[in-house]
Amino acid sequence: MKKFCVFCGKVPDKKNKEHILPRWLIEYTGDPKRTISLGLRWDCEEPGMRTFPFNHFTVPACTQCNEAHSSLEGITKAIICKIFNNEPVTDIEISTLLDWFDKVRVGLWLAMHYLNKNYLGLSL
Repeated sequence: MKKFCVFCGKVPDKKNKEHILPRWLIEYTGDPKRTISLGLRWDCEEPGMRTFPFNHFTVPACTQCNEAHSSLEGITKAIICKIFNNEPVTDIEISTLLDWFDKVRVGLWLAMHYLNKNYLGLSL
């Protein structure tokens, strides 16, 4: 399966990797090298559990696309820190957080198809 940018769907213009679950959040919640389970592998004859060290879970992205989404990441980090510190958040911050959740949700969904070599044959 050809590599595609998780943001725009095109072949990445430069080698760049997107941490769908950001490194700062992984580190904040525990050992970044801990192993996580990412569902079943459907890209082999005998499906089994797919595991990764958390800090190695990345997908391809265009440099430009990745940088364009980095501002959302920075804003969201500040909002999540406010929530963890029991500080109030505004309605605009909640909307931003929901946008970020959508980015993460769709990114994880695309990553599963990418890791399983697009076993469903989606047009990406």
